[in-house]
Amino acid sequence: MLSHKRIILFLLLIVLASFHSFSQKNQDERLATYYLEQKDYEKANPYLEKLFDKTPEQWFTQYYTCLVGVKDYSRAEKICKKILKRNPQNVNIYIHIAKLYKAQGDEKKENENYQKALKEVIPVQGFIQQLAFAFMEEQLYDLALETYKKGRKATPDYPYYYETAEVYKRKGDLKAMINEYLDAIQFKESELITAQNFLQNALGYDDEGTGINNPVLKQELVKRIQQHPDKIVFSEFLIFIQKQQMKIFLKL
Repeated sequence: MLSHKRIILFLLLIVLASFHSFSQKNQDERLATYYLEQKDYEKANPYLEKLFDKTPEQWFTQYYTCLVGVKDYSRAEKICKKILKRNPQNVNIYIHIAKLYKAQGDEKKENENYQKALKEVIPVQGFIQQLAFAFMEEQLYDLALETYKKGRKATPDYPYYYETAEVYKRKGDLKAMINEYLDAIQFKESELITAQNFLQNALGYDDEGTGINNPVLKQELVKRIQQHPDKIVFSEFLIFIQKQQMKIFLKL
């Protein structure tokens, strides 16, 4: 049997080894973060490689950024595929791969990877939203719309009207944005106040401060009233706008 002194010495060595390992990790993290912030990708690279090898998910974004910085697209694609293998549900990685091909001027492979992401995304709200947000960050608004369209088809009880309206807003398609909010009201009349608030924020105020007194909105409301005379909610919405105008007029 080991003596008490030997046991204590053995435990002390384990503690010292663990402390050294922890200190080395902290040093690697500090240097990797520092060089990355300085955009000195060459110096950050070896530290990030070690950190990524130990905890891939934690350091993927930083290491990917570094590899793109040094134009090591081959290695960047390899780490993307490693993450995908570990978590096939993370289809946003295909967008990272697509960006590598975009940087190399390969439009065909770039688009292929966008389509892979769209094809393989799980049509569940969280995954749909994550992918759509990723497309929007790259200003790929049409692909974001396709993502929500896939989600809408899979889960008709959650049609993504508000999310889709935001995409149209980013695109600058005012009419389409307005109609998504009106679709939300038509889908569930209890959404009237929420949709009004979103429209108020989206359309803002005009020079006279008349709020959502927007000609396109009024035109689309009139169309809805004509197409769906049984939907009183659209008439109520139009009356609400007219009352706003009247209040402004009386203040003048």
